[in-house]
Amino acid sequence: MAAVCVFLLLGDSDVKKIVQEELPATELLEPICYVEYAGTYLCLDSEKNVCANMSERPTDLPKISGINFSRLTYGYRARSEDDTELDYIITVVLDLQNGNIPIEEIHMEAGCITLYSENIRILLGANEKTDTKISDLADFFDQVIVLDGTLDMTDANAQNYGYVFSQDTDEEEDHTDEYQDSSEDSLEGSGEKDIKI
Repeated sequence: MAAVCVFLLLGDSDVKKIVQEELPATELLEPICYVEYAGTYLCLDSEKNVCANMSERPTDLPKISGINFSRLTYGYRARSEDDTELDYIITVVLDLQNGNIPIEEIHMEAGCITLYSENIRILLGANEKTDTKISDLADFFDQVIVLDGTLDMTDANAQNYGYVFSQDTDEEEDHTDEYQDSSEDSLEGSGEKDIKI
């Protein structure tokens, strides 16, 4: 990314930077996600540039939400109040693409990411061992996508204990036999069952 800097000479060796203006991106890449903004859909590329402005919602890209943007201008790099959160989301989007995991929405809240796809919610958590979590998710995504509930992946599977999926018991079909670890008990009175994945 190029920047224009203007310097003011104050003396023989004193130089003060007085203006810094960011130039537009020289190359826009393919969109990887989108943000709803003012009735339109602004697409971001892997370099966080706003690369497209669409009037219809892109159905093949995940929506990102929960980020407070300070700038969303076509042809320029998107800026947020906390650029580390935006960096984290872009990394997650790219990892999900590499794992061929179809996600509808990626939501950021308090530095933690929640993924939404069909009837499941995936708590990815903070930016720790994200590549491992997404690699694990790619291994069993086809098994959990048919369920309704929440998959908690906030803690990385470092000791091969697995992750917990809390399924609503309102479902007529009970999938717990396929995935339940015999050491796991159902949550009594909560309307959900824990399933070890």
